[in-house]
Amino acid sequence: MFDESDMLRVGLEFMKRKDYEQAVASFNDALRANPKYIEAYFSRGNAYEALGRFDQAMDSYNTVVRFAPKESAAYFNRACLYRKKGENDRALSELAQAIDLNPDYGKAYYNRGMIYFSMGNLEQAFADYTKAIECSPKDADSHVARGLVHIAKGEHQAALENYDRALAVDPKHYRGHGNRGNALEAMGRNEDAITE
Repeated sequence: MFDESDMLRVGLEFMKRKDYEQAVASFNDALRANPKYIEAYFSRGNAYEALGRFDQAMDSYNTVVRFAPKESAAYFNRACLYRKKGENDRALSELAQAIDLNPDYGKAYYNRGMIYFSMGNLEQAFADYTKAIECSPKDADSHVARGLVHIAKGEHQAALENYDRALAVDPKHYRGHGNRGNALEAMGRNEDAITE
């Protein structure tokens, strides 16, 4: 029998193919079959977000929060939408909620650090990137981001160390290589920078 979980799987296949309109249709079918199917709301929100239909994505994530108020990922997704809309204060509030519900949510710390960095709050950005690394040590992005804080402070050697850690985790991390090259150039190591 074809049930809501089958409809969800079909929608997820459409997501993999980047056919977001068809994915939304499949998720809507799943939700007609089960109006409280949290995973379908999440997935539909992701599809709407991919389509740039942020208000509809927010409605889906809001429904997740209504049915599952302790679901930290819903707050995270809402924060990402607020950030895309330039509403940093609301994004920070949502990320704080996600972290309260899941204190080991590395991506939430990373994203909050990115907002703080964009606002010029380097100390808070550094603290959040450090916490993101503690929670998810194999996420090279957090090491690279923490290196950027060091660059902004003129601490090129410390930045280089962070980029080296990022590249130890992911040797093909292109931003890690690019930023490492920039740090080397700032240190006057031009040949090394060119090689990087």
